[in-house]
This record gives sequence, C-alpha cells and structure tokens, in this order.
Amino acid sequence: MRIKKGKITIEVDADTYCYLINRYYFLDFSQHKTSIRNRNGIQIPLWRISRRCLNSLFKVQYLDGNRYNLKRTNLRLIRKTQW
Repeated sequence: MRIKKGKITIEVDADTYCYLINRYYFLDFSQHKTSIRNRNGIQIPLWRISRRCLNSLFKVQYLDGNRYNLKRTNLRLIRKTQW
C-alpha cells in the first residue's frame, strides 16, 4: 500500500496502512524524518509502527537503502549498544 503526501510516497504493508487510517494520527514527512504524531503531539517514527517495535533500545536499518520503503521485509531491527 502507498501513502502519498506531496512528492513523498511511502510504501507500507497492508495491515500497517489499515492501522494508520483507522487511528487518529497525523503524518509528518520532512527531509530528515518520517514520523507520525498522536493526539498528544508525541512523535513516533513510522518504522516503529510498521515493525510494532516501541522499544527505544532498537534502531532500524533499511535493507534497500530507501527510508521510504517501510515494509517489514525491508526493515531490520538493530539493538543499540553503548560501546
């Protein structure tokens, strides 16, 4: 499924798309981030919703290098370390 805003097109899985349109979120696309805001104004990276990972100990790696391809098969979770 595709979400389009201006020149930016984001690819997401069908269940993520349904989740986003059935909730009250505001999409926030910019040059450096792709996130959503909930009703309270809290920003959540969209990849966290796609992977169902709200744990801040993880970051993401985009396997094809495209940060707008937010399908689960393109997102690899990487545990942050403090070395």
